[in-house]
Amino acid sequence: MKFGQELASKLTSEWRGKYVDYNALKAVITRLQEESGQNEIKFRIMKSMISADYIEREKEKLSETFFELQEIEETKVNLFFNEKISYAHCHLADISRNCEEINMHKKKEQKRLKEAICEFYLFVKKLQAFQELNFTAFRKINKKHDKIMNSQEQHKFVC
Repeated sequence: MKFGQELASKLTSEWRGKYVDYNALKAVITRLQEESGQNEIKFRIMKSMISADYIEREKEKLSETFFELQEIEETKVNLFFNEKISYAHCHLADISRNCEEINMHKKKEQKRLKEAICEFYLFVKKLQAFQELNFTAFRKINKKHDKIMNSQEQHKFVC
């Protein structure tokens, strides 16, 4: 299964628009491949008509476009993630306060507290999956970029 399909199948549907747009980044990579001569027949025709310097400049422009788009996607993902982390901290504080306030001898209150803890746990697991999927998407797309550009730019993303 291709990663774009894997990402689509594993994402949390209500957060769909908050994940990295892997397909948009992949489209830039595809254009870079064409400029790089990955498509041999096209490259031979282009090379006979266009200078190597021109091709390199176009590759650099596409690479800049890739990094600009990636920065936009990173910002989108990070803002959403930070928003959800803030929510999780507030929710955890509420649960902690409720733990101190409830009468543990009342079954109804115990049940409500258990449900809140379970709900919080499921939220944190969804957030963890969100983080892992996005990290993997950025790592994979950068690896593709670096392979095409014959560079080691990935260190800019993966810290």
